[in-house]
Amino acid sequence: MQVVVHNLPWSCTWQRLKEVFSQWEVVRADVIVDEYGRSRGFGTVRFSSEQDATAAIEAINGIEMDGRKITVRLDRYA
Repeated sequence: MQVVVHNLPWSCTWQRLKEVFSQWEVVRADVIVDEYGRSRGFGTVRFSSEQDATAAIEAINGIEMDGRKITVRLDRYA
């Protein structure tokens, strides 16, 4: 199961994103970057189970990360 995370800080890396979700079993975390290597403000996190993804959405959606309120939802394209 994969979630998409929007409104990430521009300085966010995949390591930081994975760290935010480390309470659950994360398989992979990616921050989408532009041609200059700067974050485009969103990323994806893949979990080993649907239960982990659902729990992460409930816990993380709406928290502040470096002054920005992030949104987390299931990735309908994954």
